[in-house]
Amino acid sequence: MKKIIILSILLLLFSFNTISIQAVQVNPGTIYSCDNENYTVYAPMNFSVVGVNATRVNFNTTYFNVTSTNWINITLYSLVPDPTTSSVGDLILRFHANTTAGITYFNISGFEDNRSYVVYYDDAVYNQLTANDTGVIHFEISAWSDHDIKIREGSQAIRVTYNIGMTDMRGVGNTISAILGILIIVGAIMLIVGMLYAKGYIFNR
Repeated sequence: MKKIIILSILLLLFSFNTISIQAVQVNPGTIYSCDNENYTVYAPMNFSVVGVNATRVNFNTTYFNVTSTNWINITLYSLVPDPTTSSVGDLILRFHANTTAGITYFNISGFEDNRSYVVYYDDAVYNQLTANDTGVIHFEISAWSDHDIKIREGSQAIRVTYNIGMTDMRGVGNTISAILGILIIVGAIMLIVGMLYAKGYIFNR
């Protein structure tokens, strides 16, 4: 009898630490809370498992470990059952995130380790990241209202062109440098021609 009581207490304590729901359909309005984060879905979604503990929430094998200055609401729009089986260009995860201000740090796991992924911020490329050895990608966002975040599998050929409102100007800078170089050469040629003309070496009548 004592063994049964002790086992029951241990199971009860474990249930307070981690709540896991197997094979569940999550509907809009259902909220999973963790720390100062609220998670819900935009439309009904089916998951093999949903888990919540003190520091993170997981849907299937995708774990969200988010640190936000203020309360943040995250709404899932889509999520593939297993991100490790995706191909280049596939949309793996899409969610909306809404908070008031401050820096929010996203640590999302369940990805293929050492594989490249592209994060889109309101439909523009925000960053290209490589999942670490445990399949986690990390990024942070500091400009806030309501934003649409997408994660696709990437390739090393993709170049970051957007970073929270700041356009990558490296390509523009290279073009400007090339134009300035041409203008300098043309200017030098015109100067030499002018000097030769002034001395009467060319264009004499």
